[in-house]
Amino acid sequence: MSNFKLPRLIANTLRCATIVCAVASVPAFAQVADAHAHDVDHNQHDAHSGHETQNATLSLNQGERWQTDEPLRKGMLEIRQAVEKAGTDSGTGELSAQQAEELTLALDGSVDFIIEQCKLEPEADANLHVILAEILSVSGALKSEPHAEDALARIHGALENYAHYFNHPDWAAAHEH
Repeated sequence: MSNFKLPRLIANTLRCATIVCAVASVPAFAQVADAHAHDVDHNQHDAHSGHETQNATLSLNQGERWQTDEPLRKGMLEIRQAVEKAGTDSGTGELSAQQAEELTLALDGSVDFIIEQCKLEPEADANLHVILAEILSVSGALKSEPHAEDALARIHGALENYAHYFNHPDWAAAHEH
């Protein structure tokens, strides 16, 4: 953790708490927020805290994927590009400390952009925040353990959830380039 400044860690904790509060505002996600709050209080040092977001119940919009807006699409493409670059650069799926720091900066910046700029209806936003919470959880894990073996797989899982639950035109085509 010596490569990371304490203020950035505090800022990420506050961002995660903001996301948890947003998720808790929708009754179906209240249990996720409770589990996350418990983990934050008791397991801040645990590189794998935040796995509870994987168990959250994401839902479709009456059988359809949620609509997206331009800031969300831009931010998610940036996240995917950062993950692809990190995976390509590492070759092994395990990141160096420098790769992990670069990835966490990209993840945090893109999530910040999405939170600030994206305007979705409340139910879509609640589903998005479950996905963003997992991305921030991975970012936090990489800050405390840059060589976390499952980091890229967890982010890929969050991106797969995004593709399944959100209507992002040309998401698959953008992946091929």
